[in-house]
Amino acid sequence: MQKNTMKKLFLIGLLILSGLSSCNKNDDENCQSEIVNAKWTLGKEIIVDYNTEYQRNEYSITNGENILFEYNHSGAQCDNIYDDEWGEKLTFVINKETTNFELKNEEIIGIKCFYQEYGAWVKHNKYQIKDGIVKGKKSSEKEWIITVSVMTTPLFTDEQPQKIEFTKTYSE
Repeated sequence: MQKNTMKKLFLIGLLILSGLSSCNKNDDENCQSEIVNAKWTLGKEIIVDYNTEYQRNEYSITNGENILFEYNHSGAQCDNIYDDEWGEKLTFVINKETTNFELKNEEIIGIKCFYQEYGAWVKHNKYQIKDGIVKGKKSSEKEWIITVSVMTTPLFTDEQPQKIEFTKTYSE
């Protein structure tokens, strides 16, 4: 009797192992990798309008005379996971004649810098940046090296400022 029980347990264990090994363990096949895109565009402007109803700034990008810098960090997304997409953007403009800059704290307001999260489970708000440092240097005709270490300005009393930090090469 014990021999039959041992054989059954062995067979059950073997079936479980073969079933697990036949499953597709590589879920990455249906996933897009995390992406960081940093680009600059000549001939743009950021318009800042204060929305009195919601008591916050609204930001829109239009054609203009300045250089627009856009940092976009998109998280990995898998087809088999519902609503897992997320990302963050940091956007600002500088004068088209500028080739080197370093702006601190209140000076950042002049470049109309804002931060936005996007995805299924975030509020999509655009946060003003006025604390920290944004610096950049044109390294070639097509590239800039930008360093950012800033804090968001909370929109609501129950929010905490977020720290955003990176150094990235921006391409045209």
